[in-house]
Amino acid sequence: MGRALRTARLLRHDPRLVRTLWTVPARNSSEQVRSGKAIPLDGMSGPAKEQAIIARAVPMLTLLGAPGHIMLYLGQRDSKAMILHNTWGVKVRQAGGAEGFTVIGRCCITTLRPGIELPNVVLPEGDLRHMINVMVSLEGLFDKPQAATAEAK
Repeated sequence: MGRALRTARLLRHDPRLVRTLWTVPARNSSEQVRSGKAIPLDGMSGPAKEQAIIARAVPMLTLLGAPGHIMLYLGQRDSKAMILHNTWGVKVRQAGGAEGFTVIGRCCITTLRPGIELPNVVLPEGDLRHMINVMVSLEGLFDKPQAATAEAK
């Protein structure tokens, strides 16, 4: 299989990615959510979640979790949260009304509403803001304790 068809679990082993993904020891999204300090987002509307993420998340040091999906917060652009994630695609409505799927099948950088520019994207299912239930801070995870640094000298 080609490189574009790797799973999100394999994505974190890509040597070209930031150390954030390398250092989180967990192998799946539910374990990755437990890798740092969890901040629940349940009970918030989609727009309120996005505003909380923009206000509190630290770029490259915050994971966003949804059932079966993990995303790395990269920062904001045009007041929209930007994320790095591996996704298979977005749900769309085809001619005649049947639901289908537009395949992405790779790592991508998107907003929390991937495919929103498509006229036939299915909402709210295509809106990750409604699915995200936790923000995980990884701050401090990579810091070396002062004592260990002093002993190494």
